[in-house]
This record gives sequence, structure tokens and C-alpha cells, in this order.
Amino acid sequence: MAEQLSVLAEQAMSSKGTQYLRFDRIASLLTTPLTRERGSTYTPIGMFNRGRGIFHKPPTRGKDLGDSIFFRLEKGDLVFSDQFAWEGAIAVADADDDGCIASHRYPIAKCNLETVTPEYLYTFFLSKAGDLLLNHHSRGAAGRNRPLNPRSLMKEKIPIPPLHLQREVAAFFNEERSVRQE
Repeated sequence: MAEQLSVLAEQAMSSKGTQYLRFDRIASLLTTPLTRERGSTYTPIGMFNRGRGIFHKPPTRGKDLGDSIFFRLEKGDLVFSDQFAWEGAIAVADADDDGCIASHRYPIAKCNLETVTPEYLYTFFLSKAGDLLLNHHSRGAAGRNRPLNPRSLMKEKIPIPPLHLQREVAAFFNEERSVRQE
């Protein structure tokens, strides 16, 4: 199904009516940090590479989260791993991730849903063209540690097919996700 999703996304990208729009015109980076409460319990996330999604770390009290800045995830957010985006560590937050928190090492993009679906963007960034962009904006020389520069990535032009084709990609994405979770 993953291969079928990729083919469907490639067809959408090359369709008539596809526009190339700057990423920052169709999505924005979440910049408002969580105001953490010392006594509250939060569920931090981590990410698998190769588009395999988000995992939940053990629930942690606010006072034990350390010095990182955290952001609250919502269903439909597009999440990147700062350190491993170049390995395809990207995901769309689902209902189970809603309310979890991500450290500053996981840039979160909020999509303008009138223009783009997060599921389409996910498939784009796992395509050859998207992988090239993630690699280009992930720099570093310390082995596998190649941090993503989300601000420069936001300036890139992305192929945006007509919304009805993106919704077909999204429907197939959700079907594949439900099959994987069974």
C-alpha cells in the first residue's frame, strides 16, 4: 500500500493544475511553546525514520521534563524530526498524538487546509523530490546528526496539486494507516 500511495502522490504532483507554492504560503511553523505546569503530566513524543510515524515516550511530570521548550501536538500537524528528517523522520499526528508534546527538536507545521492537506505533504516529503529537499536543508558533519533547518525549508517551492487530488491521497493515506494499525 505504501508503494500505491507513493504512485498516487506522484500522479497528483504531475497533474494539470499543480502549482508550485512556497512552503511558508501553505503552512506555518508552530512557534507558541507550551506553558508547562510542574505538577501536570505530559506525554512526550519521538519519531521513527522512513515515514514510520510517531511513538510516545513515558508520561512525565512537568517538573521532570528538563530544560527543553515543548509544543503541544494536534491531530493533523505535520511533524519533522530535527535530527533525522533527512532519513524520512516525518509524520502526520493522528488522534492518539493529539495533546502529546514535542520538544523544540521536532518542528511542527500547521497546514492551511484550504490549500493543502498534511497527508499530501507527508507523501511529498517522502517522494524523491521531497527527500532531496529534506537532505538539502539538513546539514552537519557529525555522522548521522544532520539537523534540519526548518526556516530555510519553509522558503522552498512545493508542488501543490488541486485539492480534490490531495484529498484522494489523504483518503488512501488514512486507509493505509488503518491497515498498519490492525
